[in-house]
Amino acid sequence: MRPVLTPEEYEILNEFGAWMNALYDGTLTPLTKKQEEFCQNLDTDAPPTEKYARIFWLYLKRKELFKQNKLSNQKKLMKDDREDWKKIRKMRFLICSLMVLGFTWVSAQGKSLSHQLWERVKDCQALLDDTDNGEKLDFNKIDDSKNGYLKIWGSYPTCGCTCSSTVGAYRDIHGGYTFLQKEESSCDWRKSISSNKDLAVILPDSFDIRVFSKSQALIKPKYALFFLDVEIPRFGTDTKFTLKLIPFGILKPEENSLITYNYSEYNIGKEKNAIAPKFIQNLKHIVAKINDGKTLMHLLNKNYDSINPNDKKYIEQNVLGKASSNRIKSLDELTETLILLKNAYDVYSELDFMSVMMKWNKEKGRFEIKSKGDLPKPVSFKEFILENEFWVPVC
Repeated sequence: MRPVLTPEEYEILNEFGAWMNALYDGTLTPLTKKQEEFCQNLDTDAPPTEKYARIFWLYLKRKELFKQNKLSNQKKLMKDDREDWKKIRKMRFLICSLMVLGFTWVSAQGKSLSHQLWERVKDCQALLDDTDNGEKLDFNKIDDSKNGYLKIWGSYPTCGCTCSSTVGAYRDIHGGYTFLQKEESSCDWRKSISSNKDLAVILPDSFDIRVFSKSQALIKPKYALFFLDVEIPRFGTDTKFTLKLIPFGILKPEENSLITYNYSEYNIGKEKNAIAPKFIQNLKHIVAKINDGKTLMHLLNKNYDSINPNDKKYIEQNVLGKASSNRIKSLDELTETLILLKNAYDVYSELDFMSVMMKWNKEKGRFEIKSKGDLPKPVSFKEFILENEFWVPVC
């Protein structure tokens, strides 16, 4: 039978076929106007003009024709009941089927690996899809989904907002997959790592701040201080996990943990005990203007009378004065804000490592610590404030 698709079109079908099929059979709900039009174009008697719909329409028609006419058995074959000949005929039929369909099918056990990875990044893709109302891809991608790795990223027209989503598949000895995913969204300050399984089940036992510090005297603030970042590998399974400070001002309550797997400025109302972020970026400007190295300690201890006169004058006039645009209204409020950052600094100063390299144990279906590295940079409390990130409203 003559091929109905060009080599280029077969390449497109192989790359996007799982996604097209999911829209066609209703597994995925269309999220954009372009996706809705794609589905509508398939319900026609003539080939659609839109490129992607035309390719999948032709694929569907060829599939239907194949089913009706049983393409591999059109010729009369010599009757032969030998078992070996029957096996050869069955194998020829299977090879013909694969050549005609030209498509990576979902296995009998479920959806294809590629399909599952694309499903996991659909939230970010929905933000990026069809921003130019054309046929050009509206996002960047590294699509090695057939081998267990997929990353998409791009920007969408709302204040230059960006999002990215990376997911990797880790196989166990039974042939099943554990997915590890990292997502970022700039406009709502969101970062998260997630899995199709409970993270506590796939990370090492008792995984907490003690993995990164030998100190037994770490304070336990009311809020998480670190986000557990991850570099998902495209090749191999060794995976690096790194502690990153949560931007100052974002308050993420975590019971008995200094580490969180997700945070966002929009936590309020979506999580139990969630708290709105605090705009304290002006604290960075205040600290930069202070000249006496002892002033910060005097503020922390509420020894206001011991503050250097020049520093105190600056604070009273430019920070607490009527002309100030700062949201800090008193010395006590300034002190309370500094205490939050000092608690974070004290924990940071007790860390021995900032990252761990983990290997994937196929037999146990979980990660194991392979090595530790990235020593914390020694800094003063003032440098700690000036060098790290503060939350600010976007748009």
